[in-house]
Amino acid sequence: MSVEGTDDRDMHGCIVALRGTAFLFYSRKDSLEEQRFTSAHELAHFVLDHLAPRRKALRFFGESILPVLDNQELPTQEQLLTSALDGVPLKPQVHLMERDDTGAIDTGDVFRAEQRADRLAFEWLAPESVASPLMKQGTHEEQAARLQRSFGLPLRKAEAYARVLRQRAGAPRFSLASVLGERSPS
Repeated sequence: MSVEGTDDRDMHGCIVALRGTAFLFYSRKDSLEEQRFTSAHELAHFVLDHLAPRRKALRFFGESILPVLDNQELPTQEQLLTSALDGVPLKPQVHLMERDDTGAIDTGDVFRAEQRADRLAFEWLAPESVASPLMKQGTHEEQAARLQRSFGLPLRKAEAYARVLRQRAGAPRFSLASVLGERSPS
């Protein structure tokens, strides 16, 4: 697929969202596991990067903001100022396809949006509460393979999710007592 103004590169999928609806595209050349993950990832973009900002703007401005959100009208100066000062998005549609010449993500905003979409896709396809027990034993490769088999994740995604789950399992829990320097009773 080639998008005007971008280089040719393989894409697993993308989503085009407008007015609270979306079209999801994925590569039929990918494995079924990859197509499934891509669909969940792109649906996560729709929820996180389109629906959530849209709902936030509707709650703040009311229905009168719909023509702006739907690209039928330009925002007023007051709406632009309110948007900037109060962090209320007026344009929930975002372009997250920017990549460098090698196809790697080259901006922090795109990287964060891709990570958020992956995390939500993982939670939908392999909920942490169910996936974490699979991480109790075995080598890193065995853990990733278990995630792949149990949840139908593509291997590279199962490896990435296994790393996330291992980090969370080993992360120290926040303790106010430790911050204050208090010791727990023995």
